[in-house]
Amino acid sequence: MTNGFTPTQQAIVNVLNDGRLHSREELLLCLDDDLADIKTLNVHLCNIRKKLTPQGYLLDCVVRNRRLHYRWTIRRVPDNG
Repeated sequence: MTNGFTPTQQAIVNVLNDGRLHSREELLLCLDDDLADIKTLNVHLCNIRKKLTPQGYLLDCVVRNRRLHYRWTIRRVPDNG
């Protein structure tokens, strides 16, 4: 897995690397901007997905107690080619 992440994206990935579920609120703590909100986090997660999906990696989003949680799973997407 290549590391083409910005420092903020890398901080998010570092938190998610433990394989546990993390709430959006937990991931917001990774953002270095005090004015950052959920939409800012969504942009970072989207950009992380864009960088990893072509390499075959997934970022899982799980709904638990009506709230979104994220888990970084190191698993390869099956190659359909």
